[in-house]
Amino acid sequence: MKAEKIEVIRKYLQQNGVEYYDIQAELIDHFATSVENVQREKPGIGFVEALHLSHKKFGGQKGFMKYTEQARKDVQKKPGCW
Repeated sequence: MKAEKIEVIRKYLQQNGVEYYDIQAELIDHFATSVENVQREKPGIGFVEALHLSHKKFGGQKGFMKYTEQARKDVQKKPGCW
C-alpha cells in the first residue's frame, strides 16, 4: 500500500481515538490489510469506502478502544512499566 494511504489510515485512527503512536503502528498493519482485502473482495470499490467498511468490520470506534485498552493492559503487565 502506498505511503499516502498509510498516512490517511494513521490519521483516521488518530481521529477515532487511537492516539499512541505504537498502537497506531500495530493497527495500521492490520487495518491496511483489511482495506486491501475489502478492495479485493469488491473490485472497483474506492479506498475511502473500503476504509469505512474495514472500520465497521473491526468493530467501529469501540473496536479501536478495546484494542487500545488491551494494549495498555499488556504494557502494565511488563516488569518495570507504569
